[in-house]
Amino acid sequence: TAAPSRGLTPRQMLRTKRFYLFFAAAVIGTGYGSGLIAHARYIFLEGGAPEATATLAVGLVSVMNGLGRIIFGMLHDRCGFRVSLTLDALIYIAVGLLGYFALSGTTWLLLVSMMAIGACYGAVPTISASVAGEFFGPAHYGRNLSIVNLNILLGSFASTVAGSMQTASGSYFSTICLFAGLEVAALLLILLLSRTKSLDY
Repeated sequence: TAAPSRGLTPRQMLRTKRFYLFFAAAVIGTGYGSGLIAHARYIFLEGGAPEATATLAVGLVSVMNGLGRIIFGMLHDRCGFRVSLTLDALIYIAVGLLGYFALSGTTWLLLVSMMAIGACYGAVPTISASVAGEFFGPAHYGRNLSIVNLNILLGSFASTVAGSMQTASGSYFSTICLFAGLEVAALLLILLLSRTKSLDY
């Protein structure tokens, strides 16, 4: 939908269902990505990768983070938030399951999984920048975007959760399961979001 000629103030934005549906889904998406990427080297080592390979793999994940911003940005421009957010969530879930099984020792599958997670993580801030204007209008875009982007702050705590779970269990299996499961909840939030109507300013 085209951006409205006016827009909501931050206070008005915080009263909308759209804000909370998107914000919650974004927190899960950023938490999933940042939580695992922060531990990527140790995940690769647990999956049986040699030290040098694990270091290289972390670099590839970072590259995919950048490419994900471009790819999902283009997809969002062409198909809208419903398609881009839904695809991001579905890939997150699929590669989380793939990573769970690959963690037992299939290094190349684990690499594919983590690279895809890097790409999906890059999608969230890119889509957020567009959604803030599309959902809430351009009049107060800067302030609204700064609030929407607080999802990154909350999501950053996921790395602490991941580390704690690994310390408790001795493996990242439970961490990957948790994040993939939460992303199923994010997918449901996105489906609810896609059913909300554009605001009439």
